Amino acid sequence: MRLAFLPALIAFVAPCAFLSGCSLLGGEQQNTLNEVDLLHSRIECVQSESTASKERSRAALELLEQLARPDFAGDAPQTYEGFVAAIDASEEQAAKLADSVEPMKESAEDVFRQWTKDLEAMHNTRLRSQSRARMDETRKRYEAVVGASAAAQVSLEAFNVDLHDHALFLGHDFNREAVSAIAGEVAALAERKKDLDQRLDACDAAAQRYVEAAGLHGQVSSVKPADQATASAQPGSR
Repeated sequence: MRLAFLPALIAFVAPCAFLSGCSLLGGEQQNTLNEVDLLHSRIECVQSESTASKERSRAALELLEQLARPDFAGDAPQTYEGFVAAIDASEEQAAKLADSVEPMKESAEDVFRQWTKDLEAMHNTRLRSQSRARMDETRKRYEAVVGASAAAQVSLEAFNVDLHDHALFLGHDFNREAVSAIAGEVAALAERKKDLDQRLDACDAAAQRYVEAAGLHGQVSSVKPADQATASAQPGSR
């Protein structure tokens, strides 16, 4: 009699044992949020390197402008050495910006490939439609970061080349007449710096838009740092 219940008992327990050892979602699905968060972090990295690039290139230009002043009365060798070092720092920072872009692209490829795959696995048509629309919006924000970073890199590289050319020129011919001869070039370079800053700011802004829109729920504050500082200054905020 007892043996008669054994097949039924096995039939009931076996699926339970199977389900207890397996997830409804596979390993790929369990890892998707980690991939999303990684892409978010890598876009933040691009944003950070873009900001640093703006600062480094500005520092080099300021030293060139100092050297090119008609009334320059400082230590020429020391100031020139600082100028060369600032160019090196700007070039190194440009390389960091470029190096931050490829990992971002790799993460984005993983995220959007898996997202597209998961869309096909959705049975709820409304959820699938909403998810597809949000994926398209997210991809547009990501592509804006890619485009802005590419434009910034081209402009930054050209700017650093110009700085390097000025260093070569002044390294062999730094006197009042030589400085006067390149005054127009220095002024033109300062104007190009404005264009470079706009491109770097555009990269920063595109990355910020992505970060604010795609950050994981609960991890992105709705109050910007500047707003926090203003709020802390208000009476009764403590």
